[in-house]
Amino acid sequence: MVKMMFVIVAILLIGGYIIKTGLDTDFGNSEDRKNFLWTMVNWLLKIGGNVKDTAGYAVSQDWNPEIPKNQTIVVDEIE
Repeated sequence: MVKMMFVIVAILLIGGYIIKTGLDTDFGNSEDRKNFLWTMVNWLLKIGGNVKDTAGYAVSQDWNPEIPKNQTIVVDEIE
């Protein structure tokens, strides 16, 4: 769990850095801070939507193996 939180924080920090450098943000300027925050929130919402779409696609898939109709399954008794 700690490793997963570390990975999430690292991804957020890297994304924030990429947004900061892409916008050439000066955090001393109020307008630049607002622009950075707006861009970061939009990015996080886009990530949330992508995760939702991916999870929905994975759930809708048929994960059961196909068994040919002419083949029977033999289950041995477990002793």
